[in-house]
Amino acid sequence: MIIGVIIHQDYPNNQERFDFAWLKTILAGSTLSLAGFHPPGHETLYLQVEGGTYDGALLIFGMGVIFSIASKMTDVSIREANTAEQLRMSPYVDKPLREHLTASNRNADEEWLVVDSQEGTWFIWSVIVSLMPKETIACDPRLLPLDINKPLWKGGPILAEL
Repeated sequence: MIIGVIIHQDYPNNQERFDFAWLKTILAGSTLSLAGFHPPGHETLYLQVEGGTYDGALLIFGMGVIFSIASKMTDVSIREANTAEQLRMSPYVDKPLREHLTASNRNADEEWLVVDSQEGTWFIWSVIVSLMPKETIACDPRLLPLDINKPLWKGGPILAEL
């Protein structure tokens, strides 16, 4: 299991509550694998999509993300967290983030994405979620995810070992 908390200082204000319905539909039954993680400074989590309509795409969580995931999640089903799960994850949302979101008419406790998979149940919260098709990734090498077998930063841990 990998747990991380990265929050960008300049995440947007006044965002509408995120709708996970499109993710539920296009990712059902696919496999999500950890493809990269930009620690503080970029605050981005990359998951590689395998199978389905968007095979080869990158699922990108950015501008701040809190997560508890497996490095590989197979036969996924996406949904919103229920009340018990929201309470379980609530301690991971610190006071400054909670205050900022409240001022922006958002509630972090209600916006947890749940990934049910053969490996278990996993949680992700982020400010922005996007899906980048493999054709777009191939056109711009800057979009390729990090090598998870290299240190996250000089002298830091190797992501694959976390």
